[in-house]
Amino acid sequence: MDQGRVGLGGDSAGGNLSVVISNEQALKGGHMPKAQLLYYPFVDGDNAKYSSYDLFGDGYGLDKDFIQMATELLLEKPSDANHKWLNLNDTVQFKSQPATILATAGFDPIRDQGRVFAEKLKSAGVDVTYHHYASLNHGFLESSYVIDDAEKACFETARMMGALLRK
Repeated sequence: MDQGRVGLGGDSAGGNLSVVISNEQALKGGHMPKAQLLYYPFVDGDNAKYSSYDLFGDGYGLDKDFIQMATELLLEKPSDANHKWLNLNDTVQFKSQPATILATAGFDPIRDQGRVFAEKLKSAGVDVTYHHYASLNHGFLESSYVIDDAEKACFETARMMGALLRK
């Protein structure tokens, strides 16, 4: 395997895991992925500070009640809500992140936290490509053969990731 062509990717909580892996590898001096592809990543447990949480927290697929329930199930104790892995917008070593393609959806309660993450990557000098798919909602990967805009987003970002890994 060519370790120089390893990439990570995930959507929502999977995007969180990709960032956590990249960040932990950077902190430990481990092997870094060449690139990561993040779809509407969950990167900040403090949802209420983002306007998209209130705008799209009910009726668009992913809702506030589900986010709260899933987060509570994840936590062993309430103080774990402050864990660095749930608050990546505040704890990541941004300058150490790999090249990143980040896609957000227009009708998504966690849209703004992904946008902020992309902005922080860019400010740190990371090669970041940010795409906002305004017509889509959270979880659009699941609709890629049903909704034309979702299919376009999936193929577009996959091609970009392939190009990054071959670079």
